[in-house]
Amino acid sequence: AVDVTMLVSTSLGMIAFQDPYNVRLSMAIVVVCFSIVFATGMQRLLPCMLIALATFLITMVISHRLGLQAGFWSFAMQFAVVVAGMILLCHFMMRAHRVDFLQSELLLHDKQRLLELSAELAELSERDSLTGLANRRRFDALLVSEWERAMRQPLPLAVLFVDVDFFKSYNDHKGHQAGDACLAAVAKILEESLRRPADLVARYGGEEFIVLLPDTEPDGALELAMFILERLRKCAMPHETSPFKIVTASIGLAAMPPLGRSGPSGLLAAADKALYAAKAAGRNRIEVAVPDAATGELRLSV
Repeated sequence: AVDVTMLVSTSLGMIAFQDPYNVRLSMAIVVVCFSIVFATGMQRLLPCMLIALATFLITMVISHRLGLQAGFWSFAMQFAVVVAGMILLCHFMMRAHRVDFLQSELLLHDKQRLLELSAELAELSERDSLTGLANRRRFDALLVSEWERAMRQPLPLAVLFVDVDFFKSYNDHKGHQAGDACLAAVAKILEESLRRPADLVARYGGEEFIVLLPDTEPDGALELAMFILERLRKCAMPHETSPFKIVTASIGLAAMPPLGRSGPSGLLAAADKALYAAKAAGRNRIEVAVPDAATGELRLSV
């Protein structure tokens, strides 16, 4: 805009009168005026107009003292109109630029907010609303990831299936709200029992929870399972319809190296069989399933 203004103003000056001195003077005036205007960054219209007016008045005074010919005044009037017009043009261009900048900033803010909301929704989609634990979807994804990692190392992998004993009778006796509170309390005990950031506890469904223990040998997983049962006993939540009179749990444990032919589903199946063995043996206990690398048969203990 400044370059255009200088060109137009100089051209008008040359048209107004052909005196070389006045042409050079007009060029000098334009350069000085718009250099000042350009330096201000066009942040405010009024200061720019005042600078242009002051430059014009100073030029008139100097011209009067030098006794320039009357043709100068015709050029001066045209120069004033061009300067004012170009300042207005610069103002509108800068305002349009500011509007575009603000719109781009708003779009960037909206995009960032959408990304944050998307992340929050993704987090909520992987959380159980009742207990706040990871849900089955999150567990399944992490199980596959940990299985693949264990195959590369190789490292052992362990899973605990935890089932609250006689929960249906607890729910029928005390009501669904009390049942929800019981599940939330068990979930808290499970979560607080974990010792490493890589360990994960998730609600598998109903009164069943599952614990994923990467890089964990059977003995380490068994120690954690026994710790969970001990914490439940110490918590001693009343359960009048249970033969134990408190809330207890049965745990099925499976630990195995990552065998490519069995996959993660083989590990879950082993833990599930161990859980049913624990329930069949009287509940409030742990059964361990260690699949044989050759036959896949279960070896139960404890």
